[in-house]
Amino acid sequence: MPAVYRWATSVLFAAVLVQVGAAGYGSFNAVKVADDDGFGFHAALGSIVIVAFIVLLVATAAGRLGRQKLRWTGGLVLLGIV
Repeated sequence: MPAVYRWATSVLFAAVLVQVGAAGYGSFNAVKVADDDGFGFHAALGSIVIVAFIVLLVATAAGRLGRQKLRWTGGLVLLGIV
């Protein structure tokens, strides 16, 4: 289970970086084109990232990786939702 935890955190880190890039694209696209939204990909990826955070929390609890990792993962889930 620790391998799944490491893999999931790596994928989530990359997804959050792409999420920030998608937000930037949507912002700069809104300046150029007034009728196009540009935030569709950002919104869709955001939903996927939140579900992935919750899956990471379940994997951490199921893998019995320790109370400290569970607290950190819970904090990440809360930050992801906010």
